[in-house]
Amino acid sequence: MRYSVDIGEVVLHGFGSVDRHRISAGLSEELGRLLTRDGLPGKMAARDQLDAGGIDIVPGDDRATGRNLARSVHAGLRT
Repeated sequence: MRYSVDIGEVVLHGFGSVDRHRISAGLSEELGRLLTRDGLPGKMAARDQLDAGGIDIVPGDDRATGRNLARSVHAGLRT
């Protein structure tokens, strides 16, 4: 099955100098992997906004921070 997810904007509070492209790449890769593995939640509704809560920041590895963000987003889709 193929999914299309449109993330219009990601707002990260409290971040200093980060590479947004690397965070975005990590987010896209991991969210794609999780959706492929688990599929979409059965009762998921279209949303204007999703609070992913707190995430673990990996100092010096923006791509890993993006993957952690994806895990939080994926968990938020299930609630």
